[in-house]
Amino acid sequence: MMSVLQFPAYIDISPETLIFTENGGTKTVSVSTNTKCTVYSNADWLAVTPQGLNLIITANKNETNEIRTGIITVTTGVINATIEVKQDAAVIKSRYGDVNNDGEITFLDAVLIVYYINGWPVNIDLTSAKVSGQEELTYYDAILIVQYVNNMIDVFPVESRYHI
Repeated sequence: MMSVLQFPAYIDISPETLIFTENGGTKTVSVSTNTKCTVYSNADWLAVTPQGLNLIITANKNETNEIRTGIITVTTGVINATIEVKQDAAVIKSRYGDVNNDGEITFLDAVLIVYYINGWPVNIDLTSAKVSGQEELTYYDAILIVQYVNNMIDVFPVESRYHI
């Protein structure tokens, strides 16, 4: 009579945590198991590609200002192993003078400041609008933007280390 030894199923993964920069990229996770596994991700910004005894994890670029977290699960159907994936938030820069955040500094940005100061219902980025470096938004901020657009100044006072 012959005996058959059966070992319990196992899954070992390394590393169990991955951290990506905002630019995304590809990382490798090694998997050790004695049974067939299925792999899936709960995040649409993550792709998982099995490659031999490894998983190739690809994270898309994060264009939001939120840190993202996803979970990749390796499962036998009975036991699970998880990989926690985190991705840094994008650094969304506010450009001084670009009051409406359209990517350009134009006369419209100065006009929007005047409208805002006069109480008109306009949406502006107050941080970008305060080019004078002063705490309050004033007509002076609009004048500085006009000077910038006309190439009379090439840097706003708020960007200078000597701003008043």
